Amino acid sequence: MCNHIRYFQYQKSVRTSGWSEIINRKISEVIVYDDQDQPSDNEFRRFSERSSFRNLFLQKLVDLEKKFSGAAKDKLKNLFDQHGLYKIKEPKKIH
Repeated sequence: MCNHIRYFQYQKSVRTSGWSEIINRKISEVIVYDDQDQPSDNEFRRFSERSSFRNLFLQKLVDLEKKFSGAAKDKLKNLFDQHGLYKIKEPKKIH
């Protein structure tokens, strides 16, 4: 049973690491590029439906908001609003 728990923790760690890369790339694009110049990000959009991804995204935005000011901070706030992170997502029901 111990190996099963370790494997689950490993999977979670790998998933979180991959998601962090996607989120960091998205945040960098938002800060660096103008709205019309941002590349389409289907991978980000696909994962953003998952509550655990959204929680990690929100955590990163909150941490970064403390570090930025001016236009960059405004862009982070817009990203927050754009993805509806102020809303509580209900978990999908399985029938």
